[in-house]
Parts: sequence; C-alpha cells; structure tokens
Amino acid sequence: MVLLSPRPVTGTRKMEYKGSSWHETCFICHRCQQPIGTKSFIPKDGQNFCVPCYERQYALQCVQCKKPITSGGVTYREQPWHRECFVCTACKKPLSGQRFTSRDEFAYCLGCFCDLYAKKCAGCASPISG
Repeated sequence: MVLLSPRPVTGTRKMEYKGSSWHETCFICHRCQQPIGTKSFIPKDGQNFCVPCYERQYALQCVQCKKPITSGGVTYREQPWHRECFVCTACKKPLSGQRFTSRDEFAYCLGCFCDLYAKKCAGCASPISG
C-alpha cells in the first residue's frame, strides 16, 4: 500500500508518484475512477487502485464471510478462509493452527469429532479415540 504526500500548488494540490505528477483530482483509481487524493492506494500492473477496489478485484475472498483476505488467511480444501472464520462446525472454536479432522466436507476439532462420531465404550459410554 502506498500513501502519497501532496505538495501545494496554486489552486490545486500536486500529487507525485514514481517521477510523475498529477493534479489531486486527476490522480484516480483505475477501477472506480474516483480521485485517490491523499488516501492509500495499491499499484498493480502499471495502474493505481484505491484499497477497496484492489481488494474487490484482486484479493482472495473468504468462502465463509465473502470479505477480502488481506493477510494471514488459511486454505482448506483448496478454498481461502480468514483464520477467524475457519472454525469447528460444532463448537465454533478456531481451527487454524490446531489439529482437526473432517466428515462430509465439514471440519471439526478433535474433541467435537470424537463426541459426535467416535464409537462409544460399552463400559463407560465415553468416546473411543485413538
């Protein structure tokens, strides 16, 4: 992400980036065509994008919440997730960085998986895990 510092010019502000200069109102997002001004922007392939447009166009979208993943996501079954969105199907505790398993395409922490699907001991009725 890049943040420009404007330089005052008579009647308008001058924006400078990589050796080029623009009027403040001419330095625009390639996608939405709105002035970037002094807001943060992201250059990509020779074009400049405001942060929301860059995220909509290029950032991976979390399969759970459908919002852009800007850093630190996880991949499960070849799909991107935010770390905080990748949770146990049963108890909703985060699974990122934890041991987990799945059944019928759903991810479970080991405790929930054992409680729900492991065979139960005939003597004590507790799940048999191993």
